[in-house]
Amino acid sequence: MFRCPQDCANNPDLGVYLLTADGTLVSNNVITWGQSGVILDSTNHARVLDKLISNIDTLDRIDFFASLSTSRADLIRGNIFSDISLATHSSAVKATGEDTTITGNTINDAYAGVLFGPSNVVGSNTYFNTNITEQSW
Repeated sequence: MFRCPQDCANNPDLGVYLLTADGTLVSNNVITWGQSGVILDSTNHARVLDKLISNIDTLDRIDFFASLSTSRADLIRGNIFSDISLATHSSAVKATGEDTTITGNTINDAYAGVLFGPSNVVGSNTYFNTNITEQSW
């Protein structure tokens, strides 16, 4: 499990935190029982592939830090999200960056599946037991 590079004492339950990473591949991992699965902060061409992210409570599973993100052209594909807290109004993927592709993921038991901005591409995801499947702002 990767830990955040800054302020770890206040954020001990982060799975993977990428800060200003270019072309980073995060794949074939299992992240469970934390507050957040993957955070992409100012990344470019990061790829999050073939992960199992489950039993995450409170925060989003894959999140682009909304206040800081200048993330561009990232790829979120082939992941399985399960047992995401329905009570906290969290999402499996919250994409605030630009030109991100979110496709081929399976999302089960989440309040929201994918929340995304206008320049992101979302498609071919499978949803079970979600209140909101996909929503753009």
